Formats: sequence, structure tokens, C-alpha cells
Amino acid sequence: MLVTFIRAELRWLFYAFLALAAVGAAWFALPILGLTAGRAPFPIFIASAAAVALATAGAILQSWFERPAPVTVAKAWDDNSGGKDRLASAVQIGEGTTPMSRALIDEAVQLSKRVEPARVFPVRVPREGWWLPAPIAMTVALTLLPGWLNAGPTPNPIVTEALHNEAANIKNFVSKEKTKELTPHRKEMLERLERLAMDLSNDKARKKEALAELSKLMDDLKKDKEEQEQKKLDLEKLLKNFQNNDKNRELSEEMNQGKYDDAANRIDKLLDELKEQKKKKMEQKAPQDDLAKIDEKMKKLQDVKAQLMKMLKVNMNIKNAKEVMDFLGDLEGALGELPDEEFVDGKP
Repeated sequence: MLVTFIRAELRWLFYAFLALAAVGAAWFALPILGLTAGRAPFPIFIASAAAVALATAGAILQSWFERPAPVTVAKAWDDNSGGKDRLASAVQIGEGTTPMSRALIDEAVQLSKRVEPARVFPVRVPREGWWLPAPIAMTVALTLLPGWLNAGPTPNPIVTEALHNEAANIKNFVSKEKTKELTPHRKEMLERLERLAMDLSNDKARKKEALAELSKLMDDLKKDKEEQEQKKLDLEKLLKNFQNNDKNRELSEEMNQGKYDDAANRIDKLLDELKEQKKKKMEQKAPQDDLAKIDEKMKKLQDVKAQLMKMLKVNMNIKNAKEVMDFLGDLEGALGELPDEEFVDGKP
């Protein structure tokens, strides 16, 4: 029964730890899938103790229900010791009531005393027993893997708290900006700020990494602002050419003073006047040349208005970029004042 138990125990342990390794792999995969349950340490000691207990209980039950009959044991004893069925015969006879049967029993008893049970019933390791270290090693590796991946310095709690506060400030800034007109340019900037806030909210965020990300964002905004300013210069040249050729003094003054909203409104009025003028000319059956001249003026005014709308959009983009850059500049200054040290095993 002991030999049967050992073989059964090795088999049960193999399959128990194989199942435990599968559970450990699933536990490790939970955070990757976005589930928070797997973020807690895998209870390897409790799980291993439970696996051993279940395997032992299963092996005990198996060895008990598969225990061989005494005659079967005696026959195996005879076969392995050269007993020529003496022990099996003695077991079958039982008490023995005749001199011959008692002599057979005595001879079997003496024979059995000279043979070691371990030689007759050797422990042979089953195939699962040889493979048992594999699932045990897998279980240990999957349990320690998260710790290995996260090894290294841990963030300074002071820095972590400050980064969380700055993330909250960014979110507040973004919330206020979203109440304004959301042009595609402004929307893109706010999305980048939201991603930065998300990075700073991470408990593993570092000051150095935060400053690097912030610096990259500011460089991109600065480059974008310079491009918008170049567009503004190009538009100003186009509008300047119109001013030089236009006879409407008020419109030229508004454009010269940068009152592009007023200038766009004035163009709308001029277009309405030209439409009315064209209508009257058509009623008077004026020559086509006169109508063509009115159309040409309207086209020029429409082109100018299109440029004015572009100018308004560019000015808004420049203003937005400046506001964000000013905010990020203050943020950079606040992060720069934070301590630099990180903690290893709870010590700076």
C-alpha cells in the first residue's frame, strides 16, 4: 500500500501543480486584460499547500480503494523472491489443520523473513513523477514574474502625490478649455493634455519621465505655434495686397488694425450691396460688361473674406497654443521643484 500510495501521490502532485500553474498564468494575465483582480499577489503558499493536501488526500483514497488482496501480494512476493508459490499457497491455506499445511506455512514464514520487502516491492517513479518539477517551476516562475518585471526603484511617495496633484490640475484646465469653441486644433491639444494627465496619475510615474514627456509636448506646441505664425504672415501679405488695391477706406483700416471680425462683417454688407446693385442693373438691362465688373468685385470680396476667416482661425490657434504653453510652463516649474531621489526597499 505504501508503494501504491507513493506512485499515486507523485501522479496527483503532478496534475495538481499543473492545474496550479494554469491558474497562476491566468492570474498573471488578468492585469493585461484590464482586470484589477490579478493585481494582488498570487497566494502561492496557500495555493501550494492546498494542492499538496488535495493530492495527498487523492493518493490516500486511491491507494486504499486499489489495495491488493493478500493472495495477490503473496503471489507477487513469490514471483520476486523465488518462493515458488509457497507464500501464496500458505495464505490460501490460512490457519492450516494438517501437519503438511502447517509445515508449508512454517516454511513460508521462514522464507518471508529472509526477503526484504523493498526488494520485492521496489518504488518505481511513474512518468508523471519525473515531470513533476516542471509544473512546480512554472508555478513559482509565474508567481515571481510580476515582481521581476516591476523590480527596481520605487517612486518617492512625495513625488507620486505631487504628480497626482498636477494631473488633477491638468484635468481642471482641460475641463475649462472644453467650454470654449472646440476647433480641431484646440481639440487635439486638449487630447494630448488628457493623455499627459493619465500618465501622471499612474502610481509608477517618475519625475524624470514626466518632465521628458512635458518637454516633448511643449516642443511640439512651440513648433506648431511657429507654423501658425508663418501662416499668419502669409495671410497678412495677401490682405495687404488687397488693401493697396481697395478703395474702401473703412475696410482697409479695420484690416490694418487687425479687426478681422469687423472686416468680415463689413465684407458681408458690401456683398449684400453689390448683389442689390447687380439686381437693379439686371432690371435696367444694363450691358453685360457692367454685370461682369460687379461679379468680379464680389469674387474679390469673397476671396478676401475667405482669407479673413483663415486669419481668424490662425489667430485663435496661436492664442490657444500660447495659453497651453503658459500653463505647461507653470507645470514644468512645479515639477522641477520636486525632489529627484527614488526609493529602493523603502530607502532613498
